[in-house]
Amino acid sequence: MVGAILGYSDRISARPGEEIAFKVSCDGPEHYDATIVRLWSAVDEPEGPGFREAVVDTDANGRYSGRHQPVHAGSWIDIPPSPAFAELSSFTFACAFWPTTPQHGEQVLFGTLQIGGAVGFQVLIDSLARPALHIATADGPLELVAETTLISRTWYFLRASYEAISGETSLEVVPCAGSASPLRAACAKTSLAAGRAGSDGALTIAAARDPSGRPIHHFNGKIEAPRLFGAALELPAADLVNATIDSEVTTAEVLGWWDFARETSSRKILDCSAHGHHGATVNLPTRAMKGHAWDGSAMHWREKPEHYGAIHFHDDDLDDCRWETDFTLTIPDGMESGCYAAKLSHGEDEEYLPFYVRASKDQPQSRAVYLASTASHNIYGNYHKQAYSGHSEVMNSNFTVVSRQGEFLSRHPEFSGSTYDWHTDASGIAHATRLRPMIDMRPKTGLWHYDVDSLVIDWIDRAGIACDVVTDEDLHVEGLEALSPYQVVVTGHHPEYYSPRMLKALRSFTEAGGRLMYLGGNGFYWKIAFDPENPAIVEVRRSEGGIRAWAAEAGEAYHSFDGEYGGLWRRAGYAPNRLCGVGFTAQGFDSSCGYRRTEMADDPRAAFLFDGIGDDVIGDFGLFGGGASGVEVDRYDADLGSPPHALILARSEDHTPGIFRVPEELLATHNMIDGTTNPLVRADLVFFETENGGAVFSVGSMAWVCALPHNGYDNNVARMSENALRRFMDPEPFVMPGPERMDGRESQVREAGSDGVAEGLGYRTA
Repeated sequence: MVGAILGYSDRISARPGEEIAFKVSCDGPEHYDATIVRLWSAVDEPEGPGFREAVVDTDANGRYSGRHQPVHAGSWIDIPPSPAFAELSSFTFACAFWPTTPQHGEQVLFGTLQIGGAVGFQVLIDSLARPALHIATADGPLELVAETTLISRTWYFLRASYEAISGETSLEVVPCAGSASPLRAACAKTSLAAGRAGSDGALTIAAARDPSGRPIHHFNGKIEAPRLFGAALELPAADLVNATIDSEVTTAEVLGWWDFARETSSRKILDCSAHGHHGATVNLPTRAMKGHAWDGSAMHWREKPEHYGAIHFHDDDLDDCRWETDFTLTIPDGMESGCYAAKLSHGEDEEYLPFYVRASKDQPQSRAVYLASTASHNIYGNYHKQAYSGHSEVMNSNFTVVSRQGEFLSRHPEFSGSTYDWHTDASGIAHATRLRPMIDMRPKTGLWHYDVDSLVIDWIDRAGIACDVVTDEDLHVEGLEALSPYQVVVTGHHPEYYSPRMLKALRSFTEAGGRLMYLGGNGFYWKIAFDPENPAIVEVRRSEGGIRAWAAEAGEAYHSFDGEYGGLWRRAGYAPNRLCGVGFTAQGFDSSCGYRRTEMADDPRAAFLFDGIGDDVIGDFGLFGGGASGVEVDRYDADLGSPPHALILARSEDHTPGIFRVPEELLATHNMIDGTTNPLVRADLVFFETENGGAVFSVGSMAWVCALPHNGYDNNVARMSENALRRFMDPEPFVMPGPERMDGRESQVREAGSDGVAEGLGYRTA
């Protein structure tokens, strides 16, 4: 049963001598058995190569008591207790806010009142989508409601004030200038019982606390410029929000003046008042978001911080389950580099917690290293859309079959979704964390990402070749140092998401003479940022172009973690063609096909790749759609940086109407975009040499790896891949072709790359 035992590890890779901590939650089993296993093929498909694992004898193996560990999703801000809050009597609170689900139940904007508490106050949206102020004093609970219904995605100014001596209370809500809301203003006043409104508890923003201290009543939407004063003020809400901290309108004692535009890349929340009531975000709400004053004059949050003072909170945000550790593993000396997992079992219930073991520092076990696409695994983890997307059957040209993992995730939103999903308020999920159970990034979960990538590990092992493992996270943290001990880097089937530091390291590796085997499709496509405080978390802003599940709103395309422009690497001036010779051109999920050799395959420079292969067609078989070219495919394009001396050795053919050109290559809408009408819908098999004795072999297809195990790994896809790997591990330098060998080559390759597609049909001609 999916979900009976769940867990995750604190780190995704470790070297001998380093420790990994495993966090486990059981829903039913009173105990479970943990076994460390080494994994090769994680695929259990009927026509696959067979599931392969081997038990590793470690001190971590054993029986452990089961316990349930809860997940508390939802982002908010925690500001620690203060004497100023405890002594609070009269007060005024003001902010700007932008609700996204105002009719989805009670949601707290700001307050010191704990649910069921005796003293304190809350500013909130009530169950009828109305702004409200709740105050608890020694005389009991008090309530003031503004009789108006808030409208989703509308900016409002809000002021709530309370005079402790007279009991006079007021609540003002006004749409910000330029708002489309029909509400002009709403102001409620009353005289309530007098009493102190202070609280001994902490102050919370975007949530409240229950008696146990757990955050509840999360707010969905943006909050900007929250202010707290130690007096009852009757000034307009807009004046309080837009004032500077030293202006005349703030002559009353300022208890909190929080500026969300500061420390944007961190979890820090700074109070600019003399009290220093600093706080921290919890569960990673989205920062670097435009506020009520944004007018399009600045698109980067660093250019005009005053336009980016908002934080977007969600009731399903999650950065870390924060589970306690159940057992640990210290990687023993001599443990070979590879793919491993903690296998947890109780009867028929089973869970795998994957991790990778690296070689001892500066002691590689091989000249080759497999670069595990853990950033992409993280980005795709806990993909919910399978169960609710209205267009999946059209996109896939197949009926949707909801997996056990998809069905479980649809019932458990607390584990958050992938960045291909939406939050409950219909905004796109921009953050992904591996510090949670990744229900669909496990062995035996289908032909996608983790399981498919394991076929590379399995193929290399069956070929009798030693190969170490490094992860994306290692590459980001260490840069080129992570790859420098190696001569060959081998990718998985979909290394789609790359940070600037990752891409720089891989570029430096190839430029220095390293060899790259890109065994996938749609690689090096999206630009991401890693959390500077924890590399287990990544951010993606899906801006202009690309096949996207959602699009970043105007003005919100720059990452909060590193301040870099998000979106496609192609838009950032470094199309994948420059690194690996090919770039994403088409996507389709109905079927796959083979490649046909071109005349360039006869070039002596590529003879080693075809050793033992006499076939004209390569890969007309495979687990994913029956061929080695499919799903997402890449092609040569000289205008995007594919090297002019590259050899296009083979080209896919016979694609279907279910595979379409990617939108970033189209300048207008038309109907000549599928595999039967457009010659640029194809995968190109490419080889080229690089400076300093290096070389690149690219297959341009996500389905290539799924063809490796065909016929027990005895096939032309596996043979060509092995030919490439063995030659790339040979220290003999590759030689760049000289001018005499390039005569006419550039025009020949350019023509092969573009196929003479006519202008005027909406294509960017290559």
